[in-house]
Amino acid sequence: MRLLPPGLGPAVGTIVPHPAATAGRPGGPPGPPRPCPPWLAARVESVRAEMVAGVLGVEVAEGDVVAAGQTLLLLESMKMEIPVVPEGPGRVVRVAVGPGDVVQEGDLLVVLEPAGGAAQAPGAAGR
Repeated sequence: MRLLPPGLGPAVGTIVPHPAATAGRPGGPPGPPRPCPPWLAARVESVRAEMVAGVLGVEVAEGDVVAAGQTLLLLESMKMEIPVVPEGPGRVVRVAVGPGDVVQEGDLLVVLEPAGGAAQAPGAAGR
């Protein structure tokens, strides 16, 4: 932990943990990206941010089945609202952002399993 000089933090003399100490913990900065297992990478589609934007709202949850063109989430950039839509039908495997988040170009937004795909580990069938 480090002590911030007076006037340079949330409150004078507040002890603030270093970002590396809280990486990946709830309320802390995100940790390093987790690699996608090869068996899953071949079966899913990552939806990524095309520009720096704020997340206004998330319209889907993990497990939802979505249609081509259905709004997954709504971004805001330069006072424009930008709906994020899938190119084809599928199932939401992961939602990586929430309302109020700020995303950078290339950040992961949503992971989709295309319709007809099966995103489960090899040997996991029948469990």
